[in-house]
Amino acid sequence: MFTAYVDAERSLPGPVQNAFGDRASLVASAAPCLAVTDDTGLLSACLSVPAPPSPFAEWGDAVRLDRSWFEPTGEHVVALVRSDLFALGEYDGREQTAFHGFDSELKSQHSKGGFSQSRFERLRDQQIDSHLDRCRAAIEAVSPDRLYVVGEGSVIHEFEDLAAATKPVDATGEPDEALDDAVRSLWTVRLRVP
Repeated sequence: MFTAYVDAERSLPGPVQNAFGDRASLVASAAPCLAVTDDTGLLSACLSVPAPPSPFAEWGDAVRLDRSWFEPTGEHVVALVRSDLFALGEYDGREQTAFHGFDSELKSQHSKGGFSQSRFERLRDQQIDSHLDRCRAAIEAVSPDRLYVVGEGSVIHEFEDLAAATKPVDATGEPDEALDDAVRSLWTVRLRVP
């Protein structure tokens, strides 16, 4: 059995290309993922990994899986960041031990009179930047050892320097409800067949 964790930041390693052959490009499009195949080509799968390991590629007697890649273990923090909402949960395994959340008033509509669309967009961008600064301060105040940042794809990249992993999720509602939804999405594993 061949198992590899393929990072999206790098080109597809040679051993992965060799193991998957004609299907290697499908693995590349599924990355980041845990890619699994056998030497006969009968089995072929790519799994999303919520808490990814460092990239590796290896042949073995069995598929290499670690439970901690797929479910919450130990103490960790999940931060939901959207341009208008922030929610942070501290967890021990699956149990939430603390919660902090807030939302920000964002100008959502441009009034037709008074000022230009470009001024409206500039003010909105400033509001979002200010909100993201508050989010970063809230995360840093908790000082997590293991942080997962989920939320709006256009803003979560701002937290890659702090996070073990980031993942865009569609979570709406009040901060506590949105965080619950985001945590479910974070730990959901998606299967793709190359």
